[in-house]
Amino acid sequence: MAKPWNKISRMGRRRHMILLEVLISFALIVLCILPLLYPHVYMLRVQKQFVQTVELDHLVNLMYVEVLEKLYTNEISWNDIEGKRVFPIDSALLQKIGQTSEKSRFPFTGTYQFKEIRHKENEGLYASLLSLTFTFTPPVPFSPLPSQKQPPKSLKYAYQVFIARDL
Repeated sequence: MAKPWNKISRMGRRRHMILLEVLISFALIVLCILPLLYPHVYMLRVQKQFVQTVELDHLVNLMYVEVLEKLYTNEISWNDIEGKRVFPIDSALLQKIGQTSEKSRFPFTGTYQFKEIRHKENEGLYASLLSLTFTFTPPVPFSPLPSQKQPPKSLKYAYQVFIARDL
């Protein structure tokens, strides 16, 4: 009669062993799959950054037109230009160019500034060649390793603007 009890106890031990083996094999499979997924996640992140940069190129051209319009309508004073004032790109400018103020749509923080390259005065007319520089700072990229965190590089777009005004 001792034999049936002995069989049951061996089967019970074997079932626990099988469950442990299944858990270990599942953990090994997960550890093997993670390195296979990392390149795809990296490519997706790089592609997202590229799309954001292309969208930014388009938006900078629209912002350039809006800033020129502000110059022509004298919304930007000459004192601000001579003082090299840094203008922030705010939600009002983004709404004028048709961009909503959602942070998810425009993740960059940006400014624009005028710098005088050359000027010439002649008989009451003042002509100046200016450099209009847009500067954008992208969001901090996610890095899986804390040692790889680097400050994001700022993106700069430079345009030349010619202004003539009466003295």
